[in-house]
Amino acid sequence: MPGTDAKLGDVYQVYRNVTLRPAAFGEKLTRPCACVAERPLDTVWSALPRLSSDIQATDLQSPASTGIGLERDGAWSLRWIHEVRREKTGGPACAFLGALADAERRELLVYYRNRHAA
Repeated sequence: MPGTDAKLGDVYQVYRNVTLRPAAFGEKLTRPCACVAERPLDTVWSALPRLSSDIQATDLQSPASTGIGLERDGAWSLRWIHEVRREKTGGPACAFLGALADAERRELLVYYRNRHAA
């Protein structure tokens, strides 16, 4: 199991208070988030949340992946990019769920890296 160093495509069940902007989680206390920027010299890493409701056309579709606790089809969203505190990563407030399959990881990273494209 990973320590405090989230790797690209790793998915964690993140508690809102281990992010720099807890209010951005809305009413949810926790949600699955995938690492999209490791930021090894920083105290945080960047993550995209996975939604299973309020999915919009600009979100990236994500199939269910029961092996890592993603029980329903959903989507990754650029509407909220979360900064997750590294010291909480891997603990009970930011539990490692697993790594995305290679194809979904690649697609997610392209989606994130092209977020400023028109």
